[in-house]
Amino acid sequence: MKLIAFLFCLTASSVSMASQLSVSYFLGERSTSGVSVTLKPDEQIPLATVPFFEHAKGSISLEASLRFLMDPDNRQSSNNLVLAFTPVLSWQMATLYNAPLYLDVGIGVSLFKDDAFAGTHIGTNFQFEDTLGLTYEVSKAQSVSLRYVHYSNGGFASPNPGLDFLSLMYSYRW
Repeated sequence: MKLIAFLFCLTASSVSMASQLSVSYFLGERSTSGVSVTLKPDEQIPLATVPFFEHAKGSISLEASLRFLMDPDNRQSSNNLVLAFTPVLSWQMATLYNAPLYLDVGIGVSLFKDDAFAGTHIGTNFQFEDTLGLTYEVSKAQSVSLRYVHYSNGGFASPNPGLDFLSLMYSYRW
């Protein structure tokens, strides 16, 4: 717990470098849910500067998130705190009503406070985080995203049941 608090404070201390704040609601299997706060820094790598993406519109950025996952059935090990760092590639795949629609793909790392959630042992506190979703840029300052998020320890520990969530995210840029 102290490590998660320290890492989040370290992340939060860089808020002055952040240009986007997001809040999310997570809905998982077996009625589990969660909430999340995510920071995204000013520094983003344009896709056009990445080999094989010279003509692509979009960027690669690092998302730092603090999540609280909940189990309404109050099983043993029912809630968990998660700190995640995920590089996300956002590729503009279309324009809808004069606003960009992005495909988001990310693979990152996360640290769970406990190695169990919703009554299920997840093998280890360290988990990989995979994300796949769509982001619609409502305006230059606001966007909404729908994402699928999967946690897995990648087979480094046993058991490796994985956790799956759908996430609805609202983001504000300044």
